[in-house]
Amino acid sequence: MGELGLPGLLVSAWWCLAGPAGLPALLATALEQAVRDAVARPQARRLAEELGLIPLPLGPQAMRARITRDLALNEVLMRKAGITPE
Repeated sequence: MGELGLPGLLVSAWWCLAGPAGLPALLATALEQAVRDAVARPQARRLAEELGLIPLPLGPQAMRARITRDLALNEVLMRKAGITPE
């Protein structure tokens, strides 16, 4: 990344659980808590570690901010690399 003029840039992959627009807040909150509970289980933590993953359950606002930031970063990277969408 330093060769692209972006020294110190750390790029990572992530996954998230997302629902459709208009998902009732009560259901979204319940799903968020279920994910938090699942990744907090010791066996889930162990499996994640074995796979080299770091569970980081974010709330909806933090995930939205992450997506927005990553999209902006990808735009910069694509521009610097001369990649244009087709």
